[in-house]
Amino acid sequence: MHVDRGDGAATRASVSASTADVRETAWMHRDHGAVCVMTTTRPGIVLNAEDRAKGRTELMCAAAGGHTCVISAILNHEPGVDLEAKDNEQESTAVLYAALHGQVSAMQMLVEYGADVNAKNDVGQGVLFVAAFDGHVGIIEPAIAAGVNVQTKSNEGGTALHCAAACGHVSFTKALLAAGADACAMDDVKVTPLMTASRGGFLEVVGALLESCGAQCHSCVNAKDKDGQTAMNYAMMYNQDNVAVPILRALIAAGADVNSTMDQGRGASWSQGICLHSLARIKGHRACANLLLSAGAEPDPQLDDARAARMSTITINPGEGADCTIQ
Repeated sequence: MHVDRGDGAATRASVSASTADVRETAWMHRDHGAVCVMTTTRPGIVLNAEDRAKGRTELMCAAAGGHTCVISAILNHEPGVDLEAKDNEQESTAVLYAALHGQVSAMQMLVEYGADVNAKNDVGQGVLFVAAFDGHVGIIEPAIAAGVNVQTKSNEGGTALHCAAACGHVSFTKALLAAGADACAMDDVKVTPLMTASRGGFLEVVGALLESCGAQCHSCVNAKDKDGQTAMNYAMMYNQDNVAVPILRALIAAGADVNSTMDQGRGASWSQGICLHSLARIKGHRACANLLLSAGAEPDPQLDDARAARMSTITINPGEGADCTIQ
């Protein structure tokens, strides 16, 4: 699963406005990039050219900035306002703007007025998922209380827990787990939160996920994505020894199979049957290789130093799953 925090597909909206657009204001307040103004009629948000071009409404910008006075004024003075209006950038509603920016009161007010707390953007991310980008823990409890399912999946099958783990947000991860999130959930290419946390090098998140697995711990720690990669593979693929080794230790202690091998999956044909110890050697991770040996890994007798060096230049291209380059 890809978790993109950049502009575009991951509903990362920036709300902005220009003070040059303010007309007849008694006061103004800048927060989260939006300009909140008070006119003789009611408090409001001044939209700039970018806001208008991206289809952001006044309600969306007020939600992003947490301006509940503006939200209340809009909904009380302008009957027929569409609570479910979507921007034309990522099809996000006002509720999603509030959740993305961690504006709990704004989200709650919108829901009280009838906004759909289960709204999703164009890639199927709901309020918990977008709140997970920046770890806005305060969104979790009221969202669930309002009817959000903690297991809700995006279009690619990812959950909010996948996102929180990928971003390294320990408190958010723990709060989701306490609310019943499945630590072993798989997305459409069988990537788990444990894999995304291992990929990011987030040891504390890995520990929280392992602790919550319970009786499923052995199957979770040895789960494979569609390319036959486990959390151990992810830890070594994307991190140096100093980060990967502590994660490997935690995974091994939880019952990870140190002799797990990759499947060809959607990747290059050479990846078929590559074991963890061989991967460590190919990546040049001496400490990881030694740790695996001490834990009982069996080395590949056919992989000498020269072949390992040649293979270090090969790119694994597993399609839309966990993309990685062996260096």
